[in-house]
Amino acid sequence: MTRNASGPEGLENMIKRMAEATARSMIQRISERGDCERGDCEFDWAPGYASDCCDEPAEGILFANWNPKQFGDVLTRIGVPNYIPRRTRIESEFSHLLSLIELAELDFGIEWSDEWCTCDDCQRAFRISPDCYSWTPNSFVWYESGEHKCQECAEADPEEMEAELMNTPTRADSFGFNWGVLGWFKLRESFESGLHLGQNDNPESLLARINKVGKCDVLFQIESKGQFDVQWCAWVRPVNRPGFEFVADNTPKGVEVWQSRIALSACCDTPHPQEYAEAVADQPCFTCEKPATFKVVADRWVWWWWSCQPGCLPDSNAMGPFPCEALAVDDARGDC
Repeated sequence: MTRNASGPEGLENMIKRMAEATARSMIQRISERGDCERGDCEFDWAPGYASDCCDEPAEGILFANWNPKQFGDVLTRIGVPNYIPRRTRIESEFSHLLSLIELAELDFGIEWSDEWCTCDDCQRAFRISPDCYSWTPNSFVWYESGEHKCQECAEADPEEMEAELMNTPTRADSFGFNWGVLGWFKLRESFESGLHLGQNDNPESLLARINKVGKCDVLFQIESKGQFDVQWCAWVRPVNRPGFEFVADNTPKGVEVWQSRIALSACCDTPHPQEYAEAVADQPCFTCEKPATFKVVADRWVWWWWSCQPGCLPDSNAMGPFPCEALAVDDARGDC
């Protein structure tokens, strides 16, 4: 005699099927209703995550305020003396839906609507609320148009990001994008802003200092961040190429500044002067210690400096590259 239909397993499967049917009906009803009309949080759906931060759910991601409703105790409100207040919790529409999804074991991603957003291009989800001290946004907002895109969609058109970030010290690229592909040069030094001693670098001051020594466009980029500080860098691009007038009067003693093409090492993509690449070809790269092979970027004339007394060999490696002579001299003087 079989009792599968009425046994524990049969009953459990029946409950799951009922929960699944109810959950899907609620999802459809709420979606057709649009924004919640009863004061609850906005309800939304996305086909998946915009990054590999989480496992991809088979049925997409649901966003809502999943908290149950809470009401203050009536005796507390009317001021009964010596009464210990209590709060009454009842299920909201969305907390009830969450219970049904968990009961039916549906493969939805569950996220909070005030912590996540969806890309205006691909409609995939990305986090907009920090979940740790080192968190940085993996999305980008265009203030004028109001567009909000994930990292992948934003990097597909970097010129639009460039126009939004350029010469704006209150905004920074948090993706770690290689702006060198658009003709930018990364300053050799990294900067720190924070609450600890010495972390007093300021993007506005750096922008003013760079424009003082040579007219360049500047773009800021976040490298890392902690609980009380942020590490960032600056990319520069001269407005008029190939550089500025000779500024030898400002060059410190014991420093030589010169112009050369860029040679990129194929092993680690590190920039070097063309003369260095020709001298050390097939020798170990001093950056990654692999056999060095170089490719010369013929249309990229840049500036370098090293410590060198007149008539002597250099005392240091070449520092650079810099987009203009003025910035190379400024760096050699320790100003940038």
